Amino acid sequence: MPFGSSVYDQFSTFNALISDNHQSTPSEIVPETIVELEAPEIPEVPAAPLEDQGQTAVALYEYVAAEDNEITFRENDIITQIEFSSDDWWQGTAPNGLIGLFPFKD
Repeated sequence: MPFGSSVYDQFSTFNALISDNHQSTPSEIVPETIVELEAPEIPEVPAAPLEDQGQTAVALYEYVAAEDNEITFRENDIITQIEFSSDDWWQGTAPNGLIGLFPFKD
C-alpha cells in the first residue's frame, strides 16, 4: 500500500482481499446443528431403605474432643449409633463418621 494512503483506503483494500479469499459464509462451513441432545432414559430404581442410625441425639452445644477416644461435634449436629457407656459419657458416631465418646448431661 502506498505511503500516505488514508486509513479508510487501506481498510477497504484489506476487506476486499479477505472477501476474495473467503467465498463461503459461516453457515456453509459450520452446520446449523452440530449435535442433537436427547434426554437420557433414566431407569426407575427403587429407593434404598434408610440406613438404621440406631439411637440418635442432637448436640445442644459444641464439643471438642480432649482425648483420642472422643468425638468432636458442633451445636445441632446429629450423633448416631449411640451406646450408653455410663451416666456421664456415651459412645456414638459423629457426622464425620468417627466413633468415640462424648459427654452426656441430664
